[in-house]
Amino acid sequence: MLFLDGRLRHSNGILPMMDVARDHGIHTVFVPAVDAAEAALIEGACIIPVETLAALVGYVRREAPIAPAAPLSVAEGGDPFNGPDFAAVRRPEHVKRALEVAAAGGHNVVVL
Repeated sequence: MLFLDGRLRHSNGILPMMDVARDHGIHTVFVPAVDAAEAALIEGACIIPVETLAALVGYVRREAPIAPAAPLSVAEGGDPFNGPDFAAVRRPEHVKRALEVAAAGGHNVVVL
């Protein structure tokens, strides 16, 4: 998706899309720059982060190179999530299921 000024917007579901692309033999993928770190979590993929539509056109025309996104490693401080671990939830199964449903739907959860 694009902003009116040509910048690429964040796309929901980058990881599943990357997984499907890899399964279909697509290893080089252009993604919005804001999603590049997340997309780079898929092993064996070459992620090209694109800021604007003009930058993509320049890359395709071989006028302006774009460096591939480097996958983050935990050693570099690239832990993508440093919040509480779901394994720490010690509640009945229906509470865990409610948290799974909320997370899958992209909803927020307040834990008291």
